[in-house]
Amino acid sequence: MQICRDACLVFFTIWLVYLTFEVETFQGGSHMSLSGDYITQESFPAGSKVVFKCDVGYVGFAMTITCLGETWKNVTSTCRRTSCGSPGEVMNGRYDLTEGVEFGARVTAQCDKGHYIVGSKVRNCMAAGWSGRVAICEVVKCGAPPVVANGSLLYRAEESYAYREVVEYQCDRQLTLDGPRFLHCSETGEFEPNPPKCIDVTCPTPNIDKAFHVEGHIPPYKYKSFIRYECEKGYEMEGESGLTCEIDSRWSASYPTCKVSKDSNPEAENGFFSKIGDDIKGGLSKSLGGL
Repeated sequence: MQICRDACLVFFTIWLVYLTFEVETFQGGSHMSLSGDYITQESFPAGSKVVFKCDVGYVGFAMTITCLGETWKNVTSTCRRTSCGSPGEVMNGRYDLTEGVEFGARVTAQCDKGHYIVGSKVRNCMAAGWSGRVAICEVVKCGAPPVVANGSLLYRAEESYAYREVVEYQCDRQLTLDGPRFLHCSETGEFEPNPPKCIDVTCPTPNIDKAFHVEGHIPPYKYKSFIRYECEKGYEMEGESGLTCEIDSRWSASYPTCKVSKDSNPEAENGFFSKIGDDIKGGLSKSLGGL
């Protein structure tokens, strides 16, 4: 009987110790926190059960763990960051997704060349999804194109021109375009390259001894006018026979020269024919004198 009482006393003492043993608050897994009334409780008696849930911005299954006396039951559940999905499609641009699309990530919009951001270019992945709105990339526009003295646009000018749109220039009559004919609206909002000038291009009339004009334009010689010369009989040409009027009002090459041909002697030929002419005249005079 005494043995039974002693055994019961030992069992009761152990049970009492178990009930009064407490452990400190358990720190849950990564990105977990106690839920409900357990948030402010600092210690728990043996046998207590608490519920953990994932922090804001994280997802996972709620988990109940039990105080085993000196320790807590191992945590087997995990919480992972929520995904915000795609931040949206940016027309004429894109988002830099280097940081990903999960909770806490930050994406920045980048516009294509010739476009610029309207509004905020940054979106943050939050618990409820992406902050702000999808970025807008507007096309760069240029104002009126430069005015060229003594020139005009080939087509009527518009109030504005979008990136990469082109304008074409022409000069007034008898003037020549010096510089680019076409300008385009650049990504800076200015026309490029620098505008042309309208200038008067007139080349002088060549004076080439023993040569004559056989082909090409007649004076006045304007830009790109072409002429070609040939030498008189008994002479041969040295240099370029064809000349083109250049933008600087000069001919494309030096004037050619006509030199006596190696195979003929124009002066001797001229003297020979002169002698024949004199003989004919002398004979006619004698004949007429005898009449």
